[in-house]
Amino acid sequence: MSISQPALIIFDVNETLSDMSPLQQRFEEIGLDAREAAAWFATLLRDGFALTVTGANPSFASLARGSLEVFLAGHVPEEAL
Repeated sequence: MSISQPALIIFDVNETLSDMSPLQQRFEEIGLDAREAAAWFATLLRDGFALTVTGANPSFASLARGSLEVFLAGHVPEEAL
């Protein structure tokens, strides 16, 4: 029996190599529950994966910025930002 080699290996390092606690603290500073940072980040990842699958390739920073603006618009008064 022969064993074939994988053509691609993907590692999910989100939240493993990045410390989310400063972001959670910032969410609390503007009046949100720290857990909202995880909810926003999950949305960001979902949108990034969906855009990548469809062939779009925005920078992570621009996608994160736009996603955060939309998320916060429904949660925080503008003057708190």
